[in-house]
Amino acid sequence: MTENPKIKLVVVDDHTLFREGIKKILSLEKDIEIIGEAFDGEDVIGLLSRCEPDIMLLDVKMERINGLQILPQIVEQFPRLKVIILTAQVSLGESVKAIRDGARGIILKHAASEFLIKGIRKVFGGELWADSSTMTQVVESLSRKFRVDRSPEKSRKELSEREIEVVALVASGHRNKEIASKLFISEQTVKTHLSNIFQKLEVNDRLELALYAMRNGLVDRE
Repeated sequence: MTENPKIKLVVVDDHTLFREGIKKILSLEKDIEIIGEAFDGEDVIGLLSRCEPDIMLLDVKMERINGLQILPQIVEQFPRLKVIILTAQVSLGESVKAIRDGARGIILKHAASEFLIKGIRKVFGGELWADSSTMTQVVESLSRKFRVDRSPEKSRKELSEREIEVVALVASGHRNKEIASKLFISEQTVKTHLSNIFQKLEVNDRLELALYAMRNGLVDRE
C-alpha cells in the first residue's frame, strides 16, 4: 500500500532557538518533513532554489529583510509554494497586507503546537488558516466595499465565459501559471483576462476578486 506523500516544509526565522523548537515539534509528525531552513529573508530565494517545499513558515520580523518585504517576490517566483506567516503579534494592517500579497496562513508564535500543525495541514490542503479573530477582521476589512449591489446574473453577463473560468480558478487559489496550464492558454493571456476582469468588476487585486466572486455568486460554494 502506497503511503501518502509527506508535506515538505521549510522554516525561515532569525531566532535559532525558535527554529529548533519548530523542528522538534514537527519531527514528531509522520506526514511532515522539514527539508530546509534559513535565518534571514536574504537567504530565502537561494533556499527555495535548492529545494522544492510545499509549505514555508516565514517570520515577519527579521533584521535585514523581513517576511512581508520578501513575500510578494516569493509568491511571484514560486507560485506553487504556500506561505504561512509567523508573527509574535499581529496588526490588522499587516494581516491584510500578508493575505493580499499571497500568504495562505497567519500563525502567532505563542499559539499551541496543535494549532500550528493543523494549520500546516489545512494550508497544504488549499485552505486559508488563521485564528478566528484575525481571519474575521481580515475578511471584514477586505469585504466592506463588496456589498451585494448587483445580481449574479448581471455580473455574469459582464464577463465572458473564459473570464468566468479565470475568476473561478483565482477564487480557488490558483496562480497565473496554473491557470494558464489548466485553460491551455499563455500566462500573458491570463494577465490580459485579469486586467479586463478587474476593470469590469472594479476590483484592485486577486484577493478582492475572490471576495467579490464569493459574495456575488460568481463561483459555486460547496
